[in-house]
Amino acid sequence: MEQEPKIDIEKEAEKEKEKIRRARRAGELVADPLFTEAIAEIKRGAYQLFLSVSANDIEGMRTAKILNRVANSFEDLFLDVITEGSISTSNLEDLLKQTESK
Repeated sequence: MEQEPKIDIEKEAEKEKEKIRRARRAGELVADPLFTEAIAEIKRGAYQLFLSVSANDIEGMRTAKILNRVANSFEDLFLDVITEGSISTSNLEDLLKQTESK
């Protein structure tokens, strides 16, 4: 018979709590008007660059696309941390239930 690997519930709970703290910080940043304004300005700049380059300016179009992709990736990074925090909240609840049942 295989034994289940022993899990250090306290250590796992601390990891989940840290993810939740990070998610809260990320949420605060994303909700900050300055963050929203900065992301919007970067995207607007990428769009203006795209509009200003000629159809033959492949390098200019590529730069605009990269700039937009970087802004989206930066924003997505924060949203991913927030999502991970939501999952960690559920995981932490499960760990606490395991502790209570022992």
